[in-house]
Amino acid sequence: MTDKIGVLDAFLDRADVVLVGGAMCFPFFKAQGHGVGDSLCEADGVAPAKRVLHEAQDATKARLLLPTDLVLGDRFAADAQRRELDGVDVPDGWMGLDVGPRTAAAYAAEIAKAGSVFWNGRWARSSSSRSRPARAPSPRPSPRPTPPPWSAAATARRPSRSSAWPTA
Repeated sequence: MTDKIGVLDAFLDRADVVLVGGAMCFPFFKAQGHGVGDSLCEADGVAPAKRVLHEAQDATKARLLLPTDLVLGDRFAADAQRRELDGVDVPDGWMGLDVGPRTAAAYAAEIAKAGSVFWNGRWARSSSSRSRPARAPSPRPSPRPTPPPWSAAATARRPSRSSAWPTA
């Protein structure tokens, strides 16, 4: 979280909507007083999260969306016991792993309306994007990002081959 706070600050000033999920949401939940159980939550990230929550209340800033339900695991492992939580208060002995199905659907709807998407360090322009300057190609190619199979939000709208996936 602490290494991504600068990115959040920049997007609050430039984006229409900022969607937060994965481990990044837990400092926000802790700042709001929610239980985070055994979730990854940097203590140093709570104060910046509280500041970002406060700044996001400004009408000139982007809408900041946090999950409303979660997928939990008893540990971070492929064979972990898993369950869905309708809410965001993670009980002790469980860790939040990602957004739940209701949040995934809400995020998918936001992504479908987006002209550009910046996701986990990558961005793409959708076919419905308004005229925006093209990004310079990277000198080194990288594979097209593949959304995690458990994330409906990430798979809801994937650009066609003609869309501009980044190469860095």
